[in-house]
Amino acid sequence: VGSEMCIRDRFSDFMQGMRNIEVFSKLQSTFITSFTDFPSYFVSAGIHHIPVLTALKNFSTSLGKNNKELMIRSGVIAQTLSSSLVRWGDAHIGKGWTSAVADATMKVTLLDAWTNAVRRASMKNNMATLAGLVKTPWEKLEPFVKNQLERAGVDERIWRIWGEAKPYEQNGAKFLTTQDIREIDWQAIKDGTLRKLVADNSITQKDIDKAASTLVTFLSDESQMASLNPDLFTRGVATAGLQKGSVSGELMRGLMLFKSFPISYMRRHLERVSDLSRTRGKASATLYAATVMVSTTLFGALVIQLRELLAGRDPQDMSSLSFWIQAVEVGGGAGFLTDFMVSGLNGENSYGSPNFLKFFGPLAGSTLDAFDVGKAYWNEGVYDKESKANAKALRFARNHAPFINAWYLKGVIDRAIYNDLMEAASPGYLARIQRRELRNKGTGFWWKQ
Repeated sequence: VGSEMCIRDRFSDFMQGMRNIEVFSKLQSTFITSFTDFPSYFVSAGIHHIPVLTALKNFSTSLGKNNKELMIRSGVIAQTLSSSLVRWGDAHIGKGWTSAVADATMKVTLLDAWTNAVRRASMKNNMATLAGLVKTPWEKLEPFVKNQLERAGVDERIWRIWGEAKPYEQNGAKFLTTQDIREIDWQAIKDGTLRKLVADNSITQKDIDKAASTLVTFLSDESQMASLNPDLFTRGVATAGLQKGSVSGELMRGLMLFKSFPISYMRRHLERVSDLSRTRGKASATLYAATVMVSTTLFGALVIQLRELLAGRDPQDMSSLSFWIQAVEVGGGAGFLTDFMVSGLNGENSYGSPNFLKFFGPLAGSTLDAFDVGKAYWNEGVYDKESKANAKALRFARNHAPFINAWYLKGVIDRAIYNDLMEAASPGYLARIQRRELRNKGTGFWWKQ
């Protein structure tokens, strides 16, 4: 049994390392994709009646010194600093050099900073709202607000304890923080109704601590609607409950890598639509759904065009239906489907491999790509017959290298050295790239290859 567990642990670590390589090689431009957080952030703020200008101000100051102090006082600094790998990649990156590189990639591409900025701003919005709202009697709370609080574990007892806290004041604004709750003198509480809600009519430090931790839960959960993060339910769906280290469990984790985010997008927004329908009515739920769909689609369109420009390509034709279907997919975090819209199921993606491989996850695709390189040296490749073996090997190495494919470096490196190396390794490479862009998108390159 011991040896079997040892083998399973080593297999799990090996597969985790392989997934980490996919994470740091494939997510180097995800900072641009994450611009779709903007509409999610403002929709999340609006649903709690936070003015647009206030939300914008809190976002602009979310990484400042004062805001960091507020986050520390609120006890949520650890939540906002949780790696973006949980959001876009894998929930557990393990240890070793691959995990270190994957984590560093999220930082140097600014993805961690962006995600933290959005979530801290959301937390600041809600702390300010709670500072004023907490004096409202529990029974008079608006049904939707009460429903969201209850989801985080807040009940009348905790709500009344929050009401005993003196909100923290910063630059003329008040915020309800975790530290405010911990500073409550529980022995001096005179709320008779509150005392009736606790065991033995006696409030203890344990009740105060629970109220403080519940505030962290609420703030964290709401911030993950502003910058969507796969929750435990979504992660459970993604792994199908299969054990880590088992063959089936590792295959499932490889298959579902990068797919947790779109699942979470659908589930959490549908859950909120359901909540709104029950508490504010169908009109409010319909308005929310329409606002999310339209705003994320528009930002998805912006992301597509930014990615084209950064890659040196001409913007895509925005009058085509396929473009707007791509925008819907990117806005909903399902950008891995866009190649299907551009060149079809059997077409080639930018790596030269068939699009249908993406259904099997990036790890399976990279495994077949590696086999294709080896077979090209033996006789000919499995696909992309026009590219020579040396070009395939160079492309495979470049596509799996850390840092050099970062969104602010890739276009420069392409034109400084990579394109010349590929042309030398496989004459006609640049002409084939240009033909593919013209065939798939009807566009060319604004930046000379």
